[in-house]
Amino acid sequence: MHITPAGESGPLRPREALTRGHRVAAMAVGDDNARAQRLYERLGYRTTGIFDVTEYDWTADDGTLHHARESDQLLLKQLRIDDVSERG
Repeated sequence: MHITPAGESGPLRPREALTRGHRVAAMAVGDDNARAQRLYERLGYRTTGIFDVTEYDWTADDGTLHHARESDQLLLKQLRIDDVSERG
């Protein structure tokens, strides 16, 4: 797993994030994706009740215009050094 700190351009490994002083990892999961949410909860992420809705248009290969609306919930995980593998 990699973490991208706010204001930085690329992901960090959890161990590097910790050494830079970051203590929380954040990710978003589709509110219609209960299976993924359960997986992340097993990995230590917790739901926040904070949702983000994104709407966008896209064009299919056949030229048909589509509109999409996605709702994601923010999940947070406290980073701890004992949770990080030797490779992490």
